[in-house]
Amino acid sequence: RKRTRRKRRGTKGIHQHFESFLSFGSLSTVVLGIFVVFYVLFLLGLRPLLSESEAQTLGESLEALPAPGERVVEVASRLRAKFRILRKESGVSEEDLFNEAAKEHDMNRKVRPQK
Repeated sequence: RKRTRRKRRGTKGIHQHFESFLSFGSLSTVVLGIFVVFYVLFLLGLRPLLSESEAQTLGESLEALPAPGERVVEVASRLRAKFRILRKESGVSEEDLFNEAAKEHDMNRKVRPQK
């Protein structure tokens, strides 16, 4: 009995090289190189922020800050003092402000009766 050779289907000699899957031209290589350079510069810029000693000094400086409530009290007391000075300079007293507020409240009540 004679053996017959069967023809293989498909293409002969499939190239299994990296070049057949992805080829870099000169433009692609330049763009990739520029990206790598900027990425390295970016990492070098972040290096001080990522170092451990900087994180420790940042934590220490945050502990030295006053509590948020204390800061609010300081700012509020300064604003009150400024308002007192402004009222004295303009000649407006506490009684005048109270009377103005009472008049405005009465006007609002007349315009919008309560249910």
